[in-house]
Amino acid sequence: MLQNLLNDWKPGPPPVRDDGGLAIVELAKGVQVDGQPHFSQPVIVARWNSKLRATAGGHRLSYENVLRHIDLAPVPTVEEVLGDQCASAWLKSCLVEAAARDPVDAAADAEVLAHVLKDRAASCLRASGISVRHESEGQR
Repeated sequence: MLQNLLNDWKPGPPPVRDDGGLAIVELAKGVQVDGQPHFSQPVIVARWNSKLRATAGGHRLSYENVLRHIDLAPVPTVEEVLGDQCASAWLKSCLVEAAARDPVDAAADAEVLAHVLKDRAASCLRASGISVRHESEGQR
């Protein structure tokens, strides 16, 4: 499986996401990382705030310096989720309904829904005596 993944290089940088999604990138020749030559070795990066951050050393890299990439956490398409036997009927019905709406409004509503559901899940787990912490805590 890993060998198949390593054969799946795509040209250019990975899609811009601000979720910490992982990718393997190869930087263009001549690019320096913190003033040091890079030696053309692939780098595992996380995507944050329109920059890439190397998982080793935390160096910030620019998308425009990426020659090619392998997405380690691709976002599935609507069609892939609808065709996934493991996806819940509720999720599929939400996607079908959202596809008929303005995509910007649907995405904004989905973010609110995700935060509300995460808070509810955390509250339920805490009520059961399970210690929980997620990204919305500390931002209030």
